[in-house]
Amino acid sequence: MQTFRLSRLLVLLAAMGTVLVSFQAAPEDIDLFSVDEANTVDKPNVLFVLDNSANWSRQSQQWPGGLTQGESEVRAIKTVINELQDSSINVGLLEYSTDGNSNTNDGGFVRYHIRPMNAENKASLSGRLDTIFDNINSPTEKRSSGNPFGTLLYDVYNYLGGFTQSQNGAGTPSSIAHAPGYETAYSRFRSPLTSADSCRRTIVIFIANNVQSGPTADSAANTAALTTLGGNTAQIPFANYTVQSTPATAPLGYSTACYSSAASCSAAENTQACRDGGFTSCSCDAADSVACSASRYSVVGIQTGSTTTTVSDDTDGPTEGVYTNENRLSCKNANQVGAYSCPATSTSSTFSGTQTTTTTTSWANCAYADIGNTGCSGPKRNYEPRGTRTRRTVVTETSTITTRTTLGETAACYSSISGCSTAGFNCAAYNMGCVCDAPGSSSGCDGGGDQKYQIVGNFTTTVATPTGTFSPAPSGPYNADEWARFLRQSGVPIPDSTLRSQVTTYTVDVFNAQQNATQSALLFNMARVGGGKYYQAKNEDAIIEALRNIFAEVQAV
Repeated sequence: MQTFRLSRLLVLLAAMGTVLVSFQAAPEDIDLFSVDEANTVDKPNVLFVLDNSANWSRQSQQWPGGLTQGESEVRAIKTVINELQDSSINVGLLEYSTDGNSNTNDGGFVRYHIRPMNAENKASLSGRLDTIFDNINSPTEKRSSGNPFGTLLYDVYNYLGGFTQSQNGAGTPSSIAHAPGYETAYSRFRSPLTSADSCRRTIVIFIANNVQSGPTADSAANTAALTTLGGNTAQIPFANYTVQSTPATAPLGYSTACYSSAASCSAAENTQACRDGGFTSCSCDAADSVACSASRYSVVGIQTGSTTTTVSDDTDGPTEGVYTNENRLSCKNANQVGAYSCPATSTSSTFSGTQTTTTTTSWANCAYADIGNTGCSGPKRNYEPRGTRTRRTVVTETSTITTRTTLGETAACYSSISGCSTAGFNCAAYNMGCVCDAPGSSSGCDGGGDQKYQIVGNFTTTVATPTGTFSPAPSGPYNADEWARFLRQSGVPIPDSTLRSQVTTYTVDVFNAQQNATQSALLFNMARVGGGKYYQAKNEDAIIEALRNIFAEVQAV
């Protein structure tokens, strides 16, 4: 292993470029697209380990470009792999498990099994990266924040060696895991290494999202796993950092409304929506405004109701009718007939559109009628209940009425009705709320000094700068650097072989506004003892540049 030179570290840190720290001699004038045509050295395996925790979409980082960090990370990976010459290198992807209990199932799963980057496999991996990009905040793609790195590095070892996943498969999202990466779905990994890989190099590129609260300590079980494998669990000293916090602002665009002063603009624009964007507050820049040509708008409250009118009212009858055939009385003496009551009034309704048809049937003069003695013997006769029936049919129509009440004019001036706000009016008293209506007075708006102001979000940037000195590592334990050291020094057993594959670890520390010094120190150590290099990236172009540098160095060896 080549010796890390502190003087070179300080020079690179002073440059404040994308690459902050180098642990090996950097390649010069290396073409990223070159390939070992003679194939004298087996094509290297590159495993991306992607930190897909909630930190990759934290708005408080003020990530530039209108995307989240995670979106930029997967797009950067896609950009660089598509620049590679076909089959010049083997690439895979491993992420945190996202299914089940995120507090315990913190292992890793194979999102894409390591394969040669020919045209077909590039397209396949690109498709998986597109899926992540399109669903960046989906629970299937994103874990909660606060995840230890050690278990993820343990599953890098398990995957490369073809061993059982650290959590025995618990938490593996089967819908997006890559089946070729498993011997047993989805617990035992399938190693990408073979007994013919004695000269093949294996590279891990760990892309981590810096979290303001710092790294999460690893479990006792993770420490025990490293000890069982023969690894050294003594915590490696961390680089010391100086931390500086600086107030900063981000322009959010001009206000929709026009204001007479920046103070009145700030009071109105410091909204919850602004705070949800990760800003501590919003204000309006008194030095950046544009003149308004606007009016105040009238505000109307809209209340809805309904009214019912009669379309028709028709009466059929009275007509004589039989009450019911089932109640026919046969062959009864007159003194056996008795009395009976008229049937109850019945009502039925049908609806069609806005019309209702209601039919009411009523009876009167109900009595038994003598219908002769046909079939009866002796003095008995047939009797049947009858009455006078009346039917009334009423058709009604229901219509909606809208009442518009003018409530006044807006206090602010607006250049168009589309940006008008009804804030300040008691819209809750109206069923359909309030709306802006026609322009009202333009007094105090046109030429009256009212302005649209630039709204700025206020936040704090945190930058941690290495001092070039080291101190004992925090108690943690933070095992990711100890795992990187173990993977570098002891390597991974190659299946069906007595050989081991040495693993080199590179790290990319992704953040913009807020950096945690301990998190950076851990990632710094992973690369330092893992034989690779540590990079910082504050935008998508910086991630791409870091990955290009890594691939160039990998292919140059």
